[in-house]
Amino acid sequence: MSMGLARKYRPTLFRDVVGQDLFVRILRNALAQGRLSSGLLLTGIRGVGKTTLARLVAKAVSCSARDADQEPCNACPSCLALMQDKHVDILEMDAASHTGVDDIRQILDSCSYKPLLGNCKIYIIDEVHMLSKSAFNALLKTLEEPPAHVTFIFATTDVAKVPLTVISRCQQLHLHRVKSDILAKHLKEITEKEGYSADPAAYDVLAEYSEGGVRDALSLLERVLLISSSESPITVGDVLSILGLPRTQWLDQWFESLCHGDGPGMISLIRQQYHQGSEPITLLSRFMQLIHEKTVSCLKNPAAQNPPIALDRYDQWWQLGQKGLAELSASPFPLLALEMVALRMAYMTLFPTQSQILSFIEPPSISGPSSGALVHKTTESQGAPTSNHQQALPHTSNRYTPEHSSQGGSSSGDSESEKRTKTPLLVWNKSNIVSLDDLLLALAQAREGLLHTHVRSNVSWVGWDDAALVLHWDKTRGEMPKTFSSGFDQFFKQHIQKGHHIRWNDTAHGMSQLAQEEQEKNHYDALAKQNPAVQTILKTFPDVTIEQITKV
Repeated sequence: MSMGLARKYRPTLFRDVVGQDLFVRILRNALAQGRLSSGLLLTGIRGVGKTTLARLVAKAVSCSARDADQEPCNACPSCLALMQDKHVDILEMDAASHTGVDDIRQILDSCSYKPLLGNCKIYIIDEVHMLSKSAFNALLKTLEEPPAHVTFIFATTDVAKVPLTVISRCQQLHLHRVKSDILAKHLKEITEKEGYSADPAAYDVLAEYSEGGVRDALSLLERVLLISSSESPITVGDVLSILGLPRTQWLDQWFESLCHGDGPGMISLIRQQYHQGSEPITLLSRFMQLIHEKTVSCLKNPAAQNPPIALDRYDQWWQLGQKGLAELSASPFPLLALEMVALRMAYMTLFPTQSQILSFIEPPSISGPSSGALVHKTTESQGAPTSNHQQALPHTSNRYTPEHSSQGGSSSGDSESEKRTKTPLLVWNKSNIVSLDDLLLALAQAREGLLHTHVRSNVSWVGWDDAALVLHWDKTRGEMPKTFSSGFDQFFKQHIQKGHHIRWNDTAHGMSQLAQEEQEKNHYDALAKQNPAVQTILKTFPDVTIEQITKV
């Protein structure tokens, strides 16, 4: 029976470990300084070297002839016994098949005995997260205060399932995924040792598909070697056939069909790959990788795209692909689900993106309804002098009068509006409340929120009659509340210059600020609906309504 590549080329020295240089250095320093923890927890994804490092640490600790780099000699009785799986002081247990508390009790009972071959007894527990709660609890006390000659080394792919009480008693090393370039180089060395050769791109595909796991990469390489011969090099096509991945040419064809919204063409390409052995979820996953690559390329150099595609189009395809992956995983008909996802993507391509829709809209104009442009008042216009259709909001207007300033007047060259802005207001009176907007600003500065709301919604401006401020309450919106009347009178006494008073006019028919804003919004809504682009959108999407109009 042939030995697999993962076992055949398992590192026997620290320097042979691939892609974990940082953690190898940590372990070497710990051995050299005699500071190796009595509890060591190695975590990481499958196949990155957790068990290998655990065995190397155990071998180095027990070795009687380590060199200056803390490498085991592989020649002493202790090293030879471990390499032959006969070491009496090093026990390796698979927690996936020994999960109970009785298995842990056997280990704890043997901890009291001194080592026979080396100077330390080492217990390696693989997949430690599979232990039961009782087994973990039984281990805690000994793990916290182990005998001087005992070391525990744990390995797990799911550290989240290990109790925090165990993690806190260990020195944790989280092994990284092996980088693709390092893994590709390692695969090349092993391939040459086996008497084969391969295209450099084939190693890159194997390294990428293994997702940073050395064992996965070697298992894939072993499968590829079985269909190859030592006379001809391994090609990318061989690797793609073994993995069931689509070729780059197929991906380019599918992407081109998508760009043209060719749904039937995409389905034809999908079935072609499906009949050649590719899994639907693999096809969609690889295509989404292509979308990501083209999105990054678009960000780096938009002009280099052929054909040119908007960035938000890639985002639409990505979102549909993400939802499609979930559908394929749950569907009993993954091929049909993939075809539906492809049709959805193609159908979406026929519609304009958000940026394209915005580009259809003409620049705004304020010349009147005949311009057909989208117009809306902005916060900048709210600070300008008001009219019947544009009246400033109190929180955006900050107008003051220079007559009552503690900081003196402004220079003669300043405009009246600049004077009113620069000088802080101390007292409101007939000279600086000349509009409903000024009255709302006074209420806002006095922090009279409820009065401000009532005035903005129900009160219209009439004007001054000598020392009396004349206002009109719109009774169509309801009678004036007594709390408002008394509160407004109190506001006048506190914040308006002495001698001024308020008088309500029941015959005037002005408009409140809220009514003016509603009238203005209706005006701009009607104006927007005259725009050809907006008419097209409303006709295409009957349920769409105009919620907000912004001047750009």
